[in-house]
Amino acid sequence: MRHVQLTTSSRSIAALLAGACLCGNVARAEIPGPALPLTDDTSRVSDTPALPAAWAQARQRERAGDPAGAAAVLTRAAETDGVLGTDYAVELQLGWLWFEAGDTRQASEHYRTASRISGGAIDPRVGLAYCAAREGRMDDAEGGFRAVLADAPDHAPARSGLAIVLSAPRAALLVQAGTTGQLYGGSPTLDSGIGGSVSLAARTESGFALSTTYRYDALQERGNARDPDGEPFSHHTFFLSAGYASTGALSLMDGRSGFDARLHYGLLSDASRLQPISHALGATVDTSLPLGLLHLESSVLLRGQDGNVLRLGAAWRTPLGAGVYLKPGVAMQVVGGEVFGSASVTAEYWRGEFGLWASGKFGRERSPVLLDAALVYDSASDILYGASAGTALPLSDGLSLNLGYEWAHYTLDVDGESVASDGHFLTLGLSFGAAFGARDETDGSDVDGLSNSPRLPASIGSDAAVAP
Repeated sequence: MRHVQLTTSSRSIAALLAGACLCGNVARAEIPGPALPLTDDTSRVSDTPALPAAWAQARQRERAGDPAGAAAVLTRAAETDGVLGTDYAVELQLGWLWFEAGDTRQASEHYRTASRISGGAIDPRVGLAYCAAREGRMDDAEGGFRAVLADAPDHAPARSGLAIVLSAPRAALLVQAGTTGQLYGGSPTLDSGIGGSVSLAARTESGFALSTTYRYDALQERGNARDPDGEPFSHHTFFLSAGYASTGALSLMDGRSGFDARLHYGLLSDASRLQPISHALGATVDTSLPLGLLHLESSVLLRGQDGNVLRLGAAWRTPLGAGVYLKPGVAMQVVGGEVFGSASVTAEYWRGEFGLWASGKFGRERSPVLLDAALVYDSASDILYGASAGTALPLSDGLSLNLGYEWAHYTLDVDGESVASDGHFLTLGLSFGAAFGARDETDGSDVDGLSNSPRLPASIGSDAAVAP
């Protein structure tokens, strides 16, 4: 039995690495859409009982920052009136609302329907090109925009969209470095510690992603600490090093739509040779669904003679509107024939690159591998509950300050007696991201008068909702 609590740091390192976009947001492209906000004018929609009133209600929802709610209102009314899938104006607006809500899958479906109904109208084709750009399919997006401009050379949103695509980076790189202070209360073995980490994450336009992290921790033992054989330790400080890498394919260009599939490997080495090297293998999948982002993961920690730990986890990140997200999650472990379970919930707020988050966790876990945090955790303790909070503060273009705190409550079996302890962890780090290699170094200057502005006009024309 291992009496020593060993950890590469706390879960709060997730606060540092959340900004690393290890789940696919490295080349986060804020692709705006073919802006057609709902108007108060209902003269272009079907003259049916429910639609005009629903249109006004949907407009209010959209103005309040709830495009998904607006789309739901409009959809119900169209279904009630029997025009869902047949009314061009409704389908075009539903395409925009779902795009605005970050669901390019549903947006594309409605844009395709609008295109079919209209016989290939310009606006739904532009919408489809923007969906392709947001999903990272830049070749498809460029082809779509150029096809529209061949038919309508002065179409402003298409020209702006092509400019965005041509100036989009072919690769993005994110570098992070940070330090974590550790304090253990009530632990029979550990007193305090300090650790440092450096991370590198990269992705290409084609969707290939690679990330790697290295950590090194120095932990200070208590004066009465003993080794697994019951003998006093011959030193007062021991050291841990950990490495982590992941690779995979993704299309989460904006962190909201598409997919992300990764393979992960982690290694934890005790430089003091108190325990053998541990290896972690895992896989994660993130996919966009109508009401949020589904995260699935599986991992196994290989600990040699101490046995292996299998972990399965799932989480659901759903937008609540106005930049607020809620992410409940569950996990199950199999440890030496025992089955452990835990649950967590995280609340997030994002406004541009500024972020705040808080999380709570309860249940029972032992030596969990936290793939979303690039963290290999190996301990003889059982984690019962805890809480964490953090923030990301943008300092300048591409540079952010990350601050996180976590408290975790453990129990450790010492000579048949359960001893409770608490860990407190404070993480401070910096992250810097940069993009490289625009698709067209001229930024679209081959198109006469092409605008390079990343924002689009407030409307795509007075006849935008009218089929030609």
